[in-house]
Amino acid sequence: MDNEDEAKCPPSIKMVFSSNIVKCTLNVLHQVMFDIQTKNLELQRYGTSIADLHRIITSLLKKLNDRLEQKYFGQQTRILLNAMPEDVREKLISSFVKYLGSIIQYIHKYYDEHSLLAESVAIFGITEIDQIKFDQIEKFVAILNLEVDHDKLFEEIISLQNTYKEVNSYRQVDQNGPP
Repeated sequence: MDNEDEAKCPPSIKMVFSSNIVKCTLNVLHQVMFDIQTKNLELQRYGTSIADLHRIITSLLKKLNDRLEQKYFGQQTRILLNAMPEDVREKLISSFVKYLGSIIQYIHKYYDEHSLLAESVAIFGITEIDQIKFDQIEKFVAILNLEVDHDKLFEEIISLQNTYKEVNSYRQVDQNGPP
C-alpha cells in the first residue's frame, strides 16, 4: 500500500487487518481456497467427464488430508505462527485443523454416496483400454444394475483389447517406418 491508500483506510479496519492473527488466518484461507479452486476449475473444464471425477476429488482430499496431518498451512503462515506466543499459536492451529476437518467432512458428505459409481467409472478414463480388467467392468455393471450376458461381455472386451493392440502395433510400424 502506498501512503495515499493508507490515508484512505479507516484506522479501525487498518488495525484489524494489521494483526498477525488475521494475516495468519487469511494466509491459511488463501492456501486452502487455492487448492479447492484449482480442483473446481478442473471439474469445470470442457473435457471433464464423470471418469475424471474420482481422480479430481480424491486428489483434493489427499492434499487437504496431508495439510491436516502435517499441520502445514503454508510457509508465510508458519513464519507468522512461530512469531506468536505458544498459547495463541496453539489456538490458531487448532482452529485451522477444525476448519480443514470441516471442509473434508463436507466433501465426504456430498461425494461419498456417489464415490462408488465415480470410482467404477474412473476405469474408463484410462487411455489404454488393454489396462482395463474384466472385474472392473463387472463391478461397474453391478453398480448400474445392468442385466448383461457376462460371457458375451467378456468376449467383447477381449476382442476390443486385441483390436486395440493390433492397431497400436500398426501405429508403431508406421512411426518407425517399414521393416
